Amino acid sequence: MGSRPGGGYYCDHSPRGVLWKALDLARQVRALPAEIQMVCPEIENFPHAAMGKTAHGTSVESAWYLAQSDCNSLSYALVCSGHEDASFYGSQLSVLEKWAPFFERYLRENEGTTPGGFDPVMGREHLKRPARDKGTPMGWAEPSVLSSYGFATLGLAMCPDGVSPCGAVLGAEAARGLTEAEARHLLSGAVILDGQALHAIRLIRENLPRVMTNPKDEKARNQLQIAATMAGWAFTIAQVGLAHAMAHTLGILYNVPHGAACGIVLPAVMRFNVDFAADKLALAAQAMGVNIAEMDARTAALSAADAVEKLMKAAGHPMRLRDVNVPEEGLDMAAFHAICDTAALFNARPVGDPGEIAALYKAVY
Repeated sequence: MGSRPGGGYYCDHSPRGVLWKALDLARQVRALPAEIQMVCPEIENFPHAAMGKTAHGTSVESAWYLAQSDCNSLSYALVCSGHEDASFYGSQLSVLEKWAPFFERYLRENEGTTPGGFDPVMGREHLKRPARDKGTPMGWAEPSVLSSYGFATLGLAMCPDGVSPCGAVLGAEAARGLTEAEARHLLSGAVILDGQALHAIRLIRENLPRVMTNPKDEKARNQLQIAATMAGWAFTIAQVGLAHAMAHTLGILYNVPHGAACGIVLPAVMRFNVDFAADKLALAAQAMGVNIAEMDARTAALSAADAVEKLMKAAGHPMRLRDVNVPEEGLDMAAFHAICDTAALFNARPVGDPGEIAALYKAVY
């Protein structure tokens, strides 16, 4: 017996759609009874349509369904119009023919395996919760489950198997319905994007000195642009912390460029946070090239700040606030402004005393 699961994906002008369909196919396959032995997804490509797919796109789509949806064969809907002769369809079929050996080998090499990853689904107890206190039940169910499929574009493996860790993208209003413990857990970091953040650090460590030595090194400059993009992904979710709050203030009060201000205060803030984020800072130390094998977590975390300072010096970055014309008499007032900056709310170590911030400013003056 066999099954031909399907779903609407008719145009490769929107390539993210293939991710959604693959996960929808996977859900259908998981629901099939054991006696179903052949599972071949329906792959549509109507070349006669203005918004059809390329032959290459159809081949990539085929490979993705084999990998993501646990299917073991393929089926196609190609010849659907009498307006073209056989040669028109031949261009599609010849490309698929070239891919066929790869499809066959992939199935052989992965026989008996099952995809794994993050399951974009929420349990019924979560779905019944209101999005806010005294709100309408099922409020958390309003965001489309499909919206979580966007995580696949960030490199997070997706697999709706009912066994893997699961969750869904929540709208901002859902934050009102979080318990205090849940809110603290969410604000403590973003495990999903730690990989992007750490690789960004590696790329900066490897390529910034090259660019400073040779500003025309296009390959190194490109790697720094990739690092900036990956870091942006990470802190869009995890948020920034006290270093940015302090830097925002220096920019507003004394016209210090934001990047320079962040760099000057960052090592001091890393040390300030060490007892509240030792595990994450130790990973940052590794990404900076530090051998932490024989270090305890705290020592490893502190070595990350040392490594950042070393890289800054090698790059000719200003190291002191006096170097960027910040007046010493203005540091206490700057601390009062910085503690009111929203970024300070997301710092790993809670900050409630402007005196603590003033001490950090003075430590790097």
